[in-house]
Amino acid sequence: MSSSSIDTVRIVYILYIVGVFVSALMFVGVILAYIERGKITNSLLVVMLTNRFGFFGFG
Repeated sequence: MSSSSIDTVRIVYILYIVGVFVSALMFVGVILAYIERGKITNSLLVVMLTNRFGFFGFG
């Protein structure tokens, strides 16, 4: 598991948390998750980023 992959997932989650108060950041989180999803090889991290799309649809 590379450090940059974990950092990407952390950034996406932070953007989602802050996005509760500033909705534009939630869009940035979705875009970042979509872009970075193809670069990550760890299946757990890919699932975590993919789940962000589902939560975005409900949020």
